[in-house]
Amino acid sequence: MLGDMRIALIPSAYWPSIGGVEELTKQFAAELSTNDQVEVWTSKSSAPDRPTMEDYQGIRIRRFDFWLPPSRIGPALGFPTRALSAIRGLKAAAQSSSRICFT
Repeated sequence: MLGDMRIALIPSAYWPSIGGVEELTKQFAAELSTNDQVEVWTSKSSAPDRPTMEDYQGIRIRRFDFWLPPSRIGPALGFPTRALSAIRGLKAAAQSSSRICFT
């Protein structure tokens, strides 16, 4: 039933970053939030100084650490552990939402 959904939008970056994806997601979240509960889940790398969870213009933002494998072999050895940590964080957040939309 419309109005009862919990929706997670997952862009590659979000406010305070500026760009097309960020603006589209901001407008989409604002429109959806008139009837439903909306959260934006994004990468912490685009806003490393921002908190991992905050509200902006009535939208809850959750930032997660997403790790890409480094090009050198030494640092790359720790990639599986960091990637698993990111996946666990997303899984825990997903349990609180009924709809997830990747943008």
